[in-house]
Amino acid sequence: MAQGRVIVVEDEADLRDSICAFLTSSGFDAHGVPGGADLDALWRQEPADILVLDIGLPGEDGLSIARRMRAISNVGIIILTARVQAEDRVSGIECGADNYLVKPVVLRELALTAERLIERLRRNTAGPELEWVFDSIRWRLVAPNGAEVALTSAEFRLLNALALSPGAAVGCEVIMGVADKSAMESHRRSLDSVLSRLRRKVETESGHSLPIKSVRSVGYAFTAPLSRVEAAA
Repeated sequence: MAQGRVIVVEDEADLRDSICAFLTSSGFDAHGVPGGADLDALWRQEPADILVLDIGLPGEDGLSIARRMRAISNVGIIILTARVQAEDRVSGIECGADNYLVKPVVLRELALTAERLIERLRRNTAGPELEWVFDSIRWRLVAPNGAEVALTSAEFRLLNALALSPGAAVGCEVIMGVADKSAMESHRRSLDSVLSRLRRKVETESGHSLPIKSVRSVGYAFTAPLSRVEAAA
């Protein structure tokens, strides 16, 4: 399982790719985008644990992104910029950044900063994990607050596979019931669409974020406590 999900917002493509490659090799699930609009699209698919933000971005700047992301989540924010003035650091912290690193960055330092930040965030939010319920009889997912979310057949198949191995990574071919590896890419795209719609539905109807994480090169895992309701034998 990856150490955490990181989204790198950097408009310089070579630097963005280098950062993502190093973070991935360090055990993170890292993704890169060039700006705020692409960040929003990726965030809707699956939120991140850490944002690495450049300040001087085309369109919406990094400070504005940090400010609005801090308003809606407790995501860890690392500012990574060429701006070295003290007032820039102060502005970054005021906008909600947890750390402020200056380019050119030592990639190992960035990875260690992300590791420590995730550890701190997880300690701060630690507590008894709330249980979800997968009701395979009524085709419902019940959130920890009792809200019930009705499932389509594709959503049911996804959750049914994950509920059989809660906490473990389940391969996409297992979820989709596909044996033909040559067709796996199209099935993976279909599965990603199902999961994206389910995330939005669960958040809208229950107020909770769906605790399904992608596991690179494997599939998906349901990372919160999950019980299963099924008909008696």
